[in-house]
Amino acid sequence: MQFQVPQFIETEDKLIGPLNLKQFLALGGVAFVIFMLFLFLDFTLWLPVAFTLGIIGTASVLFKVNGRPMTVFLFSLFNYYWNPQLYLWKPSQPPADALKLYQLPKIPSSTSRGPLTGNIKALWNMLLTTKETITRRESPLQSHPSPIRQPWARTEFQGAYRAALQQRAARHVDYRKA
Repeated sequence: MQFQVPQFIETEDKLIGPLNLKQFLALGGVAFVIFMLFLFLDFTLWLPVAFTLGIIGTASVLFKVNGRPMTVFLFSLFNYYWNPQLYLWKPSQPPADALKLYQLPKIPSSTSRGPLTGNIKALWNMLLTTKETITRRESPLQSHPSPIRQPWARTEFQGAYRAALQQRAARHVDYRKA
């Protein structure tokens, strides 16, 4: 069963010509303000004001900037120029008694370095620079012959390998011949 997938979800329904309800009400509001100004202003003063309000109102209702309505764009533009753009970090001053330094108790110098500090540095230096074993920590590697190199180990390995191959062959059943 196929379903119709809705498309153009973001478009609003057109009510009057190419205008949706919000645009129609906004243009009606602009026309109402222009009409009220006509009643209260002299014609020579009303004409430039009405022309300016008409252009601004029509542009803010009908045009979009970067896919956003002009009203949102103008609001963002106003906030950008009205609010400060320079953000500086101003740390608050701590209270005067918080700046008082606390004295830590003195540790005697004999226990501060420890008895093994010099020995650890010497051991580290020997580990980095020598190729020979360090007798107190390491024992030399004992050389054992590899079990694979022994002739008896090879035959055992080959025998185990053959047995594994035979088991694999025994598990394989060809049903085409049956």
